[in-house]
Amino acid sequence: MTDGEIVRAATHGAIGSRDAGRDVGGAAPGFAAATAFLECVHCGLCHSACPTYLELGTEADSPRGRIHLMAALQAGTLTLDAAAVRHLDLCLGCRGCETACPSGVQYGSLIEAARPWIEARYRRPLATRFRRRLALAVLPYRARLRLALAPLRLLERVGALAAVGRLQSRLPARWRYRAHLLPKPLPPVAVVPIATPARGAERMHVQLLVGCVISPSMPAIVRRRRGSRARTSTRFSRRRRRRSRSS
Repeated sequence: MTDGEIVRAATHGAIGSRDAGRDVGGAAPGFAAATAFLECVHCGLCHSACPTYLELGTEADSPRGRIHLMAALQAGTLTLDAAAVRHLDLCLGCRGCETACPSGVQYGSLIEAARPWIEARYRRPLATRFRRRLALAVLPYRARLRLALAPLRLLERVGALAAVGRLQSRLPARWRYRAHLLPKPLPPVAVVPIATPARGAERMHVQLLVGCVISPSMPAIVRRRRGSRARTSTRFSRRRRRRSRSS
């Protein structure tokens, strides 16, 4: 199904129907009430605030288009297929559209409620399920992320990544894009100190929650933040994560 067909199917009979608050077939409540979809007046002012619409330029990848999609999926007038799911997956959840909406549509609440509803009804391809589970198993844990990056650091030391960079133009499009995402060179891991003393008289003490992805993958941000903290009169300390013990 093309983007135009998706938008036409979503628009036909979805917005404005009081049955949009029912699940497919009307057997059980859906993820949102019909009034939540009806708050959108389709003015399109959200388009300029949506990064995916600005990048892709397709109506189905705009907040207005996604509201149509969600209402149609819940009402059962649109098939829950890979094309429809992809448009909703591409939403960053930044909620920038809410600041531009004159009607005060709570788009963030709609997309957050739609995602588990979709996961319960749509079976993703095996490769996609594997990638999503792998990301959830690695990204929230700094030690695992460092371990996952270790082979790349080894390849960089032996010069393999530099060779890939030289041959990048000859790679297939998909692998060329992936090679382009690799930082050159790979930055060293940033270590967040246990404590940063205040400069001068101490005015306050702030505890920081150490991020999971930032330190191993984007250490420059950590170093800049650490440098700015060293020039303040605030004492910072790193809060350790507590692991829950099963009784």
